[in-house]
Amino acid sequence: MGDAAHAVTPHLGQGANQAVEDAITLAVLLQDAQAADIPMRLRRYEDLRIERTRQVHDGSREPGALYRWTELLPGQQAERIVAINDRLQLDTHDAERIANDALSAL
Repeated sequence: MGDAAHAVTPHLGQGANQAVEDAITLAVLLQDAQAADIPMRLRRYEDLRIERTRQVHDGSREPGALYRWTELLPGQQAERIVAINDRLQLDTHDAERIANDALSAL
C-alpha cells in the first residue's frame, strides 16, 4: 500500500506511514466483525481515511516548494517544515484511538 495507494510526494516521507495508519485503522475496524458488519465497517474505514490522507497528500507538497525557495535560510526552511509536521500531526496522529472511537460510535 503506502506510496502505491496514496502517491504522496516524497518531501515528508509519508507513503509508508500512511500505509501503517491504513493497516491499524482497518485492523481495529474489522476486529471481531461479523460478515454482515463488513460493508458498514469498510465504509467507516473509507470515511476515516479519506480526509486524513488528503491532508497529508496536500501537505506533502509544501516542503517541496520550501526546498526550492532560495530566499529562505536553512533554519527558516526547517522551522516551516516543523510547522507543517505539527499541523498535520505527523508525530501525534493516533490512528488506533480514532478507529476505536469510530467503532464505539457504530
